[in-house]
Amino acid sequence: ELILAIVLAPIMAKTPWLIEFLYPTGLARWAHLFLVKISSKKGRDKYHSRTLEQRIEVVPSAIYIHPISQLMDNLAYLIVSCHGDGGPLVGMLVDCGDAKECIEQLDLIRERHYGNRELQIHAVLCTHKHHDHTAGNAGLVEKYADTLTKVYGAVAERVPLANHFVSNKDMLQLPKIDGNDMNDFISMEVICVPGHTRGSVAFALRPQNAPHRASFLFTGDTMFS
Repeated sequence: ELILAIVLAPIMAKTPWLIEFLYPTGLARWAHLFLVKISSKKGRDKYHSRTLEQRIEVVPSAIYIHPISQLMDNLAYLIVSCHGDGGPLVGMLVDCGDAKECIEQLDLIRERHYGNRELQIHAVLCTHKHHDHTAGNAGLVEKYADTLTKVYGAVAERVPLANHFVSNKDMLQLPKIDGNDMNDFISMEVICVPGHTRGSVAFALRPQNAPHRASFLFTGDTMFS
């Protein structure tokens, strides 16, 4: 034990440096996701949870939340506005760690819940920089290149592909197209929750002008602080 402690001590002393500078590299991203995916393949179905059947009503006939299972035990979330008469669905995602799994399930959600209406993804909200919450950003930007223009991340850390940087109490301008404007139904506030990472944030979704309706908080890995 003494020998092990002597060997590991210099490495552990560099932990802040490793997290800050080595973790964002492609090699660290590959290693993190490799370990997660190897673990996730042991004795489970294609998706780790039966999320496709689930749909959370925020505003009736307008705003819904869909959990999306990915990797070993992670969840992404689709927030979708289906307001309007048969036009495209307007959506944004929270914490995509695997673009392939998310995109597959987005297609299934469209088919199962919305009669195969076109789904436009306009934004990705990232609660923190860890790869199991952000590694899907590049794939999403490529897939939805025509509409996905905003990737939100905290100003205090480097979130992959982030181009809109947020701070505590910021209010997001939500996606909209003609006849389908999320801002008419909900608001989204940024709440800084440093701990799990220095720049961790939560996103508070609140129905507009409806205090009797439930609000929702997307916390990422805050509980693992």
